[in-house]
Amino acid sequence: MGISVTKTGPYFASGEIKFSQLRTNFKETSSGEISASELFRNLNLYDRDPVTPDSTENDQIASDSFPSAGSSGSFNVIYGPQYQDPNYKVTKDLTAGAYATVFDGFSVSPVNRVRQTGFSGGNYNTVYGPAYSVSPVNRVKLQNGTYTFTYESYDVGTNTSPTLEGSGGSIRYSIGALITDTGISQTYEIKVEELTGGGGGTYEYTYNTTVVATTTATEITDATRRYTVGTLVSNTVNSRTYEIKVEERSGLYTFTENGVDVGTSTESQITTSGGTKRYSIGAIVVNNPQSSEIYEIKIEEFVANNFTVGPFVFSGTGTNWKTSQFRNSIKRYRATQSGTDQFLDMGLKSGSGGIDWDGTNNLDASGVGGNYQDN
Repeated sequence: MGISVTKTGPYFASGEIKFSQLRTNFKETSSGEISASELFRNLNLYDRDPVTPDSTENDQIASDSFPSAGSSGSFNVIYGPQYQDPNYKVTKDLTAGAYATVFDGFSVSPVNRVRQTGFSGGNYNTVYGPAYSVSPVNRVKLQNGTYTFTYESYDVGTNTSPTLEGSGGSIRYSIGALITDTGISQTYEIKVEELTGGGGGTYEYTYNTTVVATTTATEITDATRRYTVGTLVSNTVNSRTYEIKVEERSGLYTFTENGVDVGTSTESQITTSGGTKRYSIGAIVVNNPQSSEIYEIKIEEFVANNFTVGPFVFSGTGTNWKTSQFRNSIKRYRATQSGTDQFLDMGLKSGSGGIDWDGTNNLDASGVGGNYQDN
């Protein structure tokens, strides 16, 4: 039995070194692209077909770790989505968690509002005049016994008396000094007042056309929601209408596996056990309004990828690569056996066994800094 060792190389003992030659000798193709990042010396022992191998002859070539390009791993389903009370489920407590706004405004259909009635007092405060202007038109005109009230170029109403109430009494218009008299008609200043103030009374909270409460408070809560009086929409002598703000609790999920509560969260998915298990909700099974909801549970377990499997790619940490470093570089070693040896020693010298990896006519006696370890 005999073993012979041959090398593919060395290359570039002298002369110029071209990228096309590096592509042919190391990538072993005569076409396509070749980049410097592919040509770093590959230190990953799991890559069985490196472009530039880690051999003694290639020690001068800048190196890179060339890790596996695969992701760190993936989650595999080990249970569900399924519900089995009391051992496997997700329970959502609707009365827990922070408030989040679900509606803030006023609407007619569906009815969303707060209406205040039974309040007392209030005062008229002047918001314009008494004054007269042409643009915009602000005046009161009397003709044929009828007063026409015009405010900001809009005819807001008519009356046979020199005062007019609008918006259910929340706005009052009246005449001021005489401006002109044509004998047929007279033009006066206009005074505009708004009703403000007045407290007490009750607030009726309506959300999605359902009256949820009638109370004297400007903010109320129930098991899962908070309602607040918003901006004034309309104002009359007998009632006021406001926007309504509605907030709901986010809820708190409790994840149960094999009868044990493994975690809680305001989110519908959690990862526990150092990131190795993931729990998430499935379909809803039980709905208890204003109280709780129960869902199916899905359990997944993280399975790490095998980093000994390629493809292997440039990590980006290798630096200072130069074509000149490929002087006297090699592509690979080949060991060819002739005859039969049941106990072939592919390693260090042992008696007459072993391989002359570096071609010095001596069997390798040490792997330290030698080709036995590199190859």
